[in-house]
Amino acid sequence: MVVIGTTVRKAVLEHAQQMAPEEACGVLGGQRCADRLQITRADPAENIADDPTAAYKVAPAVALKRIEQIENDGDDHLGFWHSHPASPAEPSVTDRAQAAWPGYTYLIVSLSDSPAVRAWKWTGETFAERQVSVE
Repeated sequence: MVVIGTTVRKAVLEHAQQMAPEEACGVLGGQRCADRLQITRADPAENIADDPTAAYKVAPAVALKRIEQIENDGDDHLGFWHSHPASPAEPSVTDRAQAAWPGYTYLIVSLSDSPAVRAWKWTGETFAERQVSVE
């Protein structure tokens, strides 16, 4: 189960809408408790992909800085988030090819699904959908 706060969900959706037609992206933080993740922050990062309308990429140095800040604040690094301005909130072929953090959550925001926020755990081989609850 992935629990995302209403304020965090709203901030991610707003940032995705502001960045459209480019994909927005960032790093997730919060608390990891057994099979439950509580997302309490979704820190934005610049999308440096060659074509940010079709993919996302967080600069490695920026990702590490965001992760260190999350951990220094006493939270757990939970994964990453990005938007799909014109496609469903499910991993694309590009997302599957570039996934690099097994065991971490990838939150995908779709602006074409009225909007939708879905979570996926990268197993190292495939994405497994995780139930999302907004609280």
